[in-house]
Amino acid sequence: MSSGDATWQDELVVRTDVIGCGLAPEIVSVDTFTQVQLMRRSRAAGGMRGRGKLDRRTFTTSRPYRLRGRFRCTLCERKMLAATIRNTIYYRCLARTIAPGSPVLTAHPRTVNVREDHVNDPLNDWIMQAYDRDHINQTVAAIVAANPRLIAARSQRTRAVAKLKDADKRLRRHRAAIEAGVNPVALVEPINAAEAEGAAAKAELENLPEPSQVTAAEIYARIDMIGELGTSLSSAQPERLNKLYDAIGLELRYAPDEQRVHVSTTLRVANECVRGGT
Repeated sequence: MSSGDATWQDELVVRTDVIGCGLAPEIVSVDTFTQVQLMRRSRAAGGMRGRGKLDRRTFTTSRPYRLRGRFRCTLCERKMLAATIRNTIYYRCLARTIAPGSPVLTAHPRTVNVREDHVNDPLNDWIMQAYDRDHINQTVAAIVAANPRLIAARSQRTRAVAKLKDADKRLRRHRAAIEAGVNPVALVEPINAAEAEGAAAKAELENLPEPSQVTAAEIYARIDMIGELGTSLSSAQPERLNKLYDAIGLELRYAPDEQRVHVSTTLRVANECVRGGT
């Protein structure tokens, strides 16, 4: 846990299933596109006043986009924009809005679309299952076990131990060479280098901080504060769902090449951030 004003975040990633999604058909015909282009040119001919009408504007809408701001495209890592097309809600990523010359354009389709109605039910089913009474213990245990700070600390310790062993091995080899008759002067620099690396690795091991560990009790306490978890979401109002999604830090990443949505959630425990996902 952090103390005072100092804070840190843990991102605990637990991967299970993913949600399959369909793609959208072509949206605008060639004739419609041509007519729009002619209209734009006509307006632009009116000078600066006419060109001003061509700028993008922000419109308010009463339509409930349940997952607005939560989708990202895995190809370019940008947020996907919500749009309604023929009374169907899509989240879209357009290649034409990517900076010209970006290497992302080589693999990015002209338009990436994912339908909201293909995601809603599988997503809410996953949330209810992950946090219901039958699965809550498994979910919490997986979150605790996946603490990246703990994993990173173990990895750092493993690397330091390997460096120390390698330095000791080289020192023993150099000393054996001297005993076998090799001129010690020729090995002064290699011996000094091995001793310095060994000393640095030993100092690193002695000064490694103990990783902070989020406890299961803290995670349970946070989950108890979110009363919507583990309850039916199939008929929930958009406002209620948005509050729940905010509380669990819902994030969605759509992979067009897989036609799958990867889901992650973030639970904040005091000043810590605890993450799980699918």
